[in-house]
Amino acid sequence: MSTMSSVLNLPGRQTQGLMESLFRLMGVDLDVPDHSTVSRRLGKLSVVMPGIERSLARHVVVDSTGIKVYGDGVWKVRQHGVSKRRTWALASSRGG
Repeated sequence: MSTMSSVLNLPGRQTQGLMESLFRLMGVDLDVPDHSTVSRRLGKLSVVMPGIERSLARHVVVDSTGIKVYGDGVWKVRQHGVSKRRTWALASSRGG
C-alpha cells in the first residue's frame, strides 16, 4: 500500500480506497489494512522509500504477484537500451 501511495502521490485514506476498489474489480477477497495501521507500522520501519520525480513517465502494472512500477516504456528500452532513470518496485498483494 505504501508503494502505491508513493508512486501515485496519494494520501493514505485515498490509497486505501483505491486498493479496496482494485481488489473489488479484480474479484479478490482480501482485506485492505486501514490507512492509520499502515502509517503506524511504516513509522516503525527503518526503510526509506525512494522518491520518484513527477516529470518521469510511470506505468503501474498489477497482476497476481503484486504491483510493478516502470519508468521507461518497454518499446523505448528495446530501441534505445536501458536508461539510468528506470524505476522498478514490487509490492506483494498477498496478506500475511
